Order: sequence, then C-alpha cells, then structure tokens
Amino acid sequence: MKPGLTVWIPWSALTAFLGWFEIRRIRSIEVEIPGRAAWLAGWDSEVTLPLFVLLLLPALCLIIAPYAGWGSSQSRNSVSKSSGSRGFMMIGTLLSAAVSFAASFAVGNETMQFESTTGPRTVHLRDLPPTYHDEFSYLLQARTFLAGRWSWPAHEKSADLFHQVHVLDSPATASRYFPWTGIWMAPWVAIGHPFLGHWIAGAITTSFCFLAAAQLMDRRAAFMAGILVGASPAMAVFSNMLLAHHPAVMALSIFLWAFLRLLRDWKIRYAVISGIGLTLAMLGRPMTAAGFAFPCGLWLVIQVIRELRTRDQRLSPWKLIAAFAVPLAFGFATLAVQNHAITGSWLKSAYQLYTDTWTPRHRYGFHNVSNSPLPLSSSNVMRPYDEWASELTVPVALHNTWQRLTASLMWTLGLAPLLFGCGVVAITAVIQLFRSTSADRKPKTSNIDRRLMLVCGGIVSLHLAHIPYWYTGILDWHYVFETAPLLIILMSAGLAEAIVVLTPRLGERRAALWTCGLILSVLIPGWVSAPPLWGRSKIAMAVNTQSMPRVRMAQFEDLKSSNQLDRPCLILVDERGANAQLSFVINPPMLDSEVLVCRRPETDQRLEQLKQDFPGRSIYQFDPTGFLLTKVADR
Repeated sequence: MKPGLTVWIPWSALTAFLGWFEIRRIRSIEVEIPGRAAWLAGWDSEVTLPLFVLLLLPALCLIIAPYAGWGSSQSRNSVSKSSGSRGFMMIGTLLSAAVSFAASFAVGNETMQFESTTGPRTVHLRDLPPTYHDEFSYLLQARTFLAGRWSWPAHEKSADLFHQVHVLDSPATASRYFPWTGIWMAPWVAIGHPFLGHWIAGAITTSFCFLAAAQLMDRRAAFMAGILVGASPAMAVFSNMLLAHHPAVMALSIFLWAFLRLLRDWKIRYAVISGIGLTLAMLGRPMTAAGFAFPCGLWLVIQVIRELRTRDQRLSPWKLIAAFAVPLAFGFATLAVQNHAITGSWLKSAYQLYTDTWTPRHRYGFHNVSNSPLPLSSSNVMRPYDEWASELTVPVALHNTWQRLTASLMWTLGLAPLLFGCGVVAITAVIQLFRSTSADRKPKTSNIDRRLMLVCGGIVSLHLAHIPYWYTGILDWHYVFETAPLLIILMSAGLAEAIVVLTPRLGERRAALWTCGLILSVLIPGWVSAPPLWGRSKIAMAVNTQSMPRVRMAQFEDLKSSNQLDRPCLILVDERGANAQLSFVINPPMLDSEVLVCRRPETDQRLEQLKQDFPGRSIYQFDPTGFLLTKVADR
C-alpha cells in the first residue's frame, strides 16, 4: 500500500461528504438567489471554506509537483519526538498557556447591555452571575469549604419553598456534587474572581496537553496541538462557566502526560503523578475520569502482567500498582467522608440521594421515565424540572450519541481538520497493521506513534460511557467535553503525518501552509463573525446563548440590591409557566440574609405559615415571565 493513501483516502471521503452538503446548501439558496451569487450567500462555517481548501490540494499537487515519488525514508526520518531542548519545551508550555488564557479572557471580555434599576448598563460576560443551576451549586460548595465544613444544617422551615436546584436541603444543606470542583474554586471565590480559577485551569490543561503531545509526535506537531487546544472555542467558552469540566480536564491532562512519561521512562514518580491526577479527576467527575482513563488502565494491566512474567523488570509491578492504588484509595476515602457528613451513609453520595429524591427521571440508564418512581417524595416544586427529562430508548441513545459526536467535533475546532487528521491516523494505523501481519514485513515508514491508540480509545470510551443518558448536554455535548483536547492531539498527529506525506509533492513549506489553511478555515469562523459570509462566529453564538439568562440573573440581583425594597423582606417567585432551567431561588445556606428568595406558596394557608416562619419581613411577589415585582404585605 502506497503511503499516499494515508492522505488521499480521508481526503476523498471528506471532500465527498462536505461536497454533498455544499450542493444542498446552494440548491436551497438558489430558490431565493438565482445564479452564481447563491454560492456567496449563507456560507456554512463547517463546510464552504474547508471544502475550498480541500479542493485546492489536488490542484496544488498537479501544478507544483516538484518531485515524482510519494515519500522517502529521508523525509520520514527527519523528525524527532519530545527529546527536544528544555528551552523549546518551556517556550511551548508557556505559549500554549498564554493562548488559552487569552482566549478565555477574550470570551469573558465580551460586553452586553441590560436595563438596570438605575438605567442602562454595559457589563462584561465575566462580571455577570452564572446561569446554570449547577454553577450556583458549585459556588455554594466552594463557600462551604471556605467555611471549613462539608455541609450546613438542614432547613426546618418551609424547606420545599426554599429548595435550590442541585442542592440538598435534607438531611443537610449541601451541594450534591463531588468535592474537587469546590476545592479548586474555593481560593478564587475567596478573592472574588471565581472565573479566574477556570481560566487558569484551562491554561494548565493546555500546557500539559502540549507536554503530552510532545511524547507522541515531533516538536512542531506538539506545538500545533498545544496552541490549538488553547484556541479551541470549546475550551474558551466553558472556561467562562463555573462547571466541573475545567478542574476535571486539568487533572486528566496531568494524568495523561504523566502516564505517557511512565510508558517512556518507567519511573515510579510518573506513576504517582498520574495516579494523583486521575484521583483528582475522579473526585470531580467520576464517570468521566473512568471513561477517559479506561484504555490507559487496560494497557497498564497488560504491562503489569508482562512484567510479572519476565525476570528483567523495568519497574516493580507492585510499586506500579501502589502508585495508582494509594491515591485512588485516598480519593475514595474522601468521598466516603463527604458522603457520611452529608447523607449520614458512607456509601450513598449526595449526588445519588438528590437524584433519587428530587429528579428520579434524570437518572442514568435506559427507560429512565417509565421506570421512575412517582410521585416525587415530598413536594411538587421540582416536578417541572424532573418532567423535562425524556425517555431514553435505544434509538434515542443512538441519536444522542451522534449529536454529541458531531457537536464535539464542531465545538472542539471544526469538522474538516478533525475528520481529516483523525482519518489520516486511522488509515495509517490500518496500513501499519497490514504490514505487521504480512509475510513480507517492511520497516516502519510512519511517524504515527502507537500510543496514540490510547488517545483514540479515551475518546471512544468516554462517548460509550455516556450512551445510557437521556440528555445530550449543554451545546449538545458537554458530557464528553473532556474529549476536546484528545481530539486535537489526535488530529495534530494526523496533520503532521499528512505534511510528511505531501512534502515530496508540494515541498515541506507548501504542505504545511495547506495544512494551516485547513485549520484556519474552521478556526476563523469559530472566532470571527462575518455576516455577509457565514454569519455569527461560534463564540458569538455561545455568548449569545449564555447572555440572556445571565443578564436576567444580573437584573434580578440588581433588583434585590435596589432601594425600592423594604428590608428585611421575602421575594416570592411565581414559577408557574416559567422556564424550568432558570431558577431565581438562591439563598445563603443559613437563610440569614436581609433579602430571601423562595417559591410562591400555592395556598393562603402556606403563605400565612411562611409569614410566621419568617416574621418581621415585607413580602414581595416576583413574576419572572414579565419580570415584575409587586409588594404583597408590609412587615
């Protein structure tokens, strides 16, 4: 099999795939805009420009073609892996981190306007309150840890009316989530800049992704991987959400780098670092950590078995097992302590208790709705949110998986370079397998490292782990967010191989420029809006999606702090017909602030009981649909 097939097979498949979508686009537009002008209107940011770059490749090969053959041993052996100078590694690490931080800051620096009680205001996205229920739960967790405790006393008065989404209020008041995210956020919450912690986590992630890539490919490809992880729209957008993803992916990037160093050097310190990284990730997102690390764990088991069978051992298998087992045991012990402090059981987590009590339809597994216990345990306040969950069947699961995969490719960077780069890796792996099993074995002629199969396996296993869940996720993919850096590392290896294969035809510089053009064809529409061509950028769309609820929360906070309230007071939120994904019921855990927010009681008797439970407070009613605040009763 000729080396050129590693490029032309994925090129042909991808060009045909994108060409089909482009023809459909032009035909749909020709109804309104006849003639050639149809091609210039309404570009698809994932198709039109990348297709042009793809079609440019054969034209360049036919016009330039400085050499006759397809690759030579000299061109293929000209690269070296991570044994580069410390100076280069330091520059790559710092520059990758700088790109990531700058990208996160750029998204956080997006401005928007809203009408406050004192007039129009212009604010940055980073200065707005969060929007998702989960974010407020993580903020509560961080503040709980800052207070030196696992939980707060349970609410005894009208607990159902004050119930905060994703926060337990019985048998204790605490976030439902695992502790690593709150631990990471705590110092940044303490200084009043919680988003800064996620920006720094993104920068650390990008640095270790560069270092991990440097174990698998030549320096230039590793540098490309580090820069692109930092410039990924997904990484920048999610660094401006106070979710568990950035602390978890930071820990997983450390795990990946240390594990690859372990496979190269077989030194116990890398096993320990890898075990610590995996433990921290497990303390943040257990299923994600398991899915991400499963291929590495399988590889490790095989290596340990081989080591036990040989006398000349590179590293004691028992030390290797202990290096992973001890940190993981400490992590499970931490979870057990948290479980007991919140739920009273060493084995039952706050996460599971919350799901069983408040959102049984949101459970993991098929037929989550039909097998859900009804009615909800003690109150109907969470019924609209619980009924938001849809029934998970096999067809729905397959559709969700496809949605997560395509959205993951688009938000990570873009379809074309990721599919092309990963396709090159896949075809190269098949060719290597064919050569290794053929009778006439030929020497290796590819720079694709077999350890990349661990990266590929992590992507696959993480997607497989979330098949039995009904919701696709934020932006249709956030449950598999941690595959983003893995996809970019895999793509970078494939694009580097494509440059090597194309060099005899185009020359190294032209091959590299064409590859950069393919990347820029999706990276530019990801960051830059162009209304005459592809319209709004991905970043602009993501910011717009977040801005409405975050502005609403900012307006509500402005309303709570305004002079029109007679303090102390209670604000009763009328949630009938309101958006179940946007809740204004957020309070300090001890319910001791001057302005408290709760749900509107359904009966006059409950309202009277609420007045007795919280005497001496003015009563206001808030309609979130019309955003109207009216006074119900004086103190």
